[in-house]
Amino acid sequence: DDGTFKEEVTPWKGRFVKDCDKEITKDLKKRGHLIKSGVYEHEYPFCWRCDTPLLYFARPAWFIRTTEVIQKIIKLNEKINWIPEHIKHGRFGRFLENNRDWALSRERFWGTPLPIWICENPKCKNELVIGSIQELVSQKGYKGPKSPEPHKPYIDEVSFECEKCGKNMRRVPEVIDCWFDSGSMPFAQWGYPHQNQDKFKRFFPADFISEAMDQTRGWFYTLLMINGILFEKSPYQNCLVLGLILGEDGKKMSKRLGNYVEPTQMLEEVGADAMRWYFYSTAPTWTSIRFFPQAVKEAQKDFHIKIWNCYSFFTIYANLDEYNPQKKSMKVAWKNRSELDQWILSEFQNMVEEVRENLDKYHIFPAAQAILRFVDGLSNWYIRRSRNRFWKSEKDQDKWAAYSTLYEVLVGLSKVIAPFVPFLAEEIYQNLVVKIQKDAPESVHLCDYPKVDNSKRDMELVKKMALVREIVTLGHNSRMQEKIKVRQPLPKVLIVLADPEIQKDIEPFRDLILEELNVKDLEFLPKASEYVHYRFKPNFKILGPKYGKEMGAIQKALAKASGPKAYQELKEKGKLKLQINQKTILLDKEEVLVELVSKEGFTAADGRGVVVILDVRLTEDLILEGMARDLVNRIQKLRKKAELQYDDRIHTRLYCEKKVLESAKKFQDYIQKETLTKQLDFEDAPFEGQESFQMEGTKVILEIQKIKNVNAGAKKNTEKG
Repeated sequence: DDGTFKEEVTPWKGRFVKDCDKEITKDLKKRGHLIKSGVYEHEYPFCWRCDTPLLYFARPAWFIRTTEVIQKIIKLNEKINWIPEHIKHGRFGRFLENNRDWALSRERFWGTPLPIWICENPKCKNELVIGSIQELVSQKGYKGPKSPEPHKPYIDEVSFECEKCGKNMRRVPEVIDCWFDSGSMPFAQWGYPHQNQDKFKRFFPADFISEAMDQTRGWFYTLLMINGILFEKSPYQNCLVLGLILGEDGKKMSKRLGNYVEPTQMLEEVGADAMRWYFYSTAPTWTSIRFFPQAVKEAQKDFHIKIWNCYSFFTIYANLDEYNPQKKSMKVAWKNRSELDQWILSEFQNMVEEVRENLDKYHIFPAAQAILRFVDGLSNWYIRRSRNRFWKSEKDQDKWAAYSTLYEVLVGLSKVIAPFVPFLAEEIYQNLVVKIQKDAPESVHLCDYPKVDNSKRDMELVKKMALVREIVTLGHNSRMQEKIKVRQPLPKVLIVLADPEIQKDIEPFRDLILEELNVKDLEFLPKASEYVHYRFKPNFKILGPKYGKEMGAIQKALAKASGPKAYQELKEKGKLKLQINQKTILLDKEEVLVELVSKEGFTAADGRGVVVILDVRLTEDLILEGMARDLVNRIQKLRKKAELQYDDRIHTRLYCEKKVLESAKKFQDYIQKETLTKQLDFEDAPFEGQESFQMEGTKVILEIQKIKNVNAGAKKNTEKG
């Protein structure tokens, strides 16, 4: 038992086996029994705690004869819903098919003592399994305390008379495999069958369990085996299998490797919500993922900070305008709200539907992705497109509609995200609901989970807005190709639709597209061929190994085939036919790289059924307007740096020359309106301002100063309210 050779191994008796390796090799060689000696790499067991090489011994043990019941267990497995599905007949199913009897006993001190007593009479060896403390103390000739402690070493002192020979019976020294304890959890937690029979029946079987992938041979198995034998039923209906958490190096986290992150450190840095959201939103739950601080912070930036910014935006302006969702005069019916309001409310209903459907299936990742997409649309489309409605001074129905819409969305969103990020959800709910509604549930976690409200869903509007957003995205992509910033106005956008009938759906959003793309005009074209054409190139990575020396000829044939007709063939059929050296070759769409080439003075991008072409030929007036927009951007950054309130008026001093000066004077009204500049002074000579920079090759100096008491009496409380 101590790893040393026994008496029978005469030359090395009493010595540790691994210390004798070299001597054994020499002895084998000396006696002519050594065929080959060398070092080679192979699998070997090591202690998971200290990395010490292990020695395996054949030991006598107590077993559960699981092979007798395994077919019943396999049938029970068929009734379990596994997430992911492939575990059922894959990793877990194969483990069941190759089942071996369960080695139940362990030669350790800590653990549940194996409740088997054996007669000390070597001729008798009677065995008795004890099922309870009551059964133990009621044995004939019982020797022990009235209420024995059922753990080592106390239970080992308990003995009683053998019913067969009258000699003494003692407990065997082994303890039970700890996985037997965990597998007994469904009934053992209630003390069943000795007590709480009603509670056991109420909670058995469990709706679902969840653990990591390695538990297919651990907890998942022991639960099913023990309860399957006892109750002929699986103790769980659904099993959500989790991947492993890896370190930044891609290896399983361990103290030995030092590639783990201290949880308390992460909780202090980013909070529990950020950690939860990272796991939910990064990959399907059964996928092993890397966990490190920067990744969590990136996920927090994409989600938590966006939601918080939306929430802060609402509270700031709601306070300024003294908006109260409880006031009838500030409530606006669905039919009287703008298309933008109806769109975000429709998207909210779609998000609720998608989240519920996925959570019902225990698919957490796609549910989180649905929330993430919605928050992005709320922040980067709805609020950005609605800002002027909140900013304007008129307190009209349109403004109250914007407030009502954003309020409803934020309250509903707090309920949707509650299971994912409970603390953030609670903070929003407490401030927006509990502080206002006296009869509201005291916590978001006591609210009913949102259900789809079809009276606030317009699917046609959602489809139209999706196309509008795609057009805008393609337009921005076109700008990026030419490295033209969005602040620079352009003369025209040309839109080509695969289905001309859709044009009527886009026309109502003409002004929105013009503003988003910062262009002066919009025109629909029947064809794109006047401004763009398609250029084909071979995907060498795929085609190279397949065609080898013929690649040169294929490249030339693709260059000749480039054009709208070939593009349409590739798009509709998914294949392109080429004639190469008097033979026909069919290329799949994955084997052909398609490049959209624009006419000089234009840039384009294509999407699903739409091509967006931007006219990038700049006039003098457009260049001047672009400069004015750059100046506005610079002044806004100075306002932010000075931590001014959203309605603070300022005095702006500006020094600039030549074209920049011409731009500033031409667009002076625009600059003052956008930056809340009450007074704009053009300085004749350079001065020491707050910011100095170059624009169009000339020096620009800026300085702003808050004007006091301009809005005396106006409410400027920007705290949450």
